[in-house]
Amino acid sequence: MSSDPYILFFLSSLMEVPAYSGITVPIVCRWGRKPVIISSFILTGMSLFGLAFMPLNLLTLRIVLTLIGKLFVSCGFAIIYLLGAELYPTTIRTTGLGAAVIIGRFGSMVAPYFVDLKITSRMDNLPVILFGCVSIIAAGVGFTLPETRTMVMPDNIEDVENEFHDRLSDPAPFGQHSSEVV
Repeated sequence: MSSDPYILFFLSSLMEVPAYSGITVPIVCRWGRKPVIISSFILTGMSLFGLAFMPLNLLTLRIVLTLIGKLFVSCGFAIIYLLGAELYPTTIRTTGLGAAVIIGRFGSMVAPYFVDLKITSRMDNLPVILFGCVSIIAAGVGFTLPETRTMVMPDNIEDVENEFHDRLSDPAPFGQHSSEVV
């Protein structure tokens, strides 16, 4: 494989096509948002950790791991917008999603400084390890989210509060009614 940055950028961009249109939608419709987003972030983290500890002379394998990581992080990014919109009640949905997008863009602003850490720390793989850790942390946070595939979307804040209080007294996992647990 080539190490030409233009070809690598093209391949990286190509990974977004199946992530945003081809594979994410059918999988999310079948298995739900929560397991798919958790899996996406775990697989992203695993590919980044594999990349961090892979010898530099295995260029083709390093490129493949990078593209796999790009595919799964793009899948997670596509699902997060859907999940975020379904978590907020109708009365504050656009405001809540807008606030989440702003926080996400803050992460985009900080990311280039992570890459600069390899210069200051003299560890070439430190940024990749940090991005892998962030992916695994995101997967861990995903476990706290409810599954919204079969849930009725709340209309107002009171609906969310009532749902939360009902969940505290229900022994079923958050995001499922006890009649749905098999």
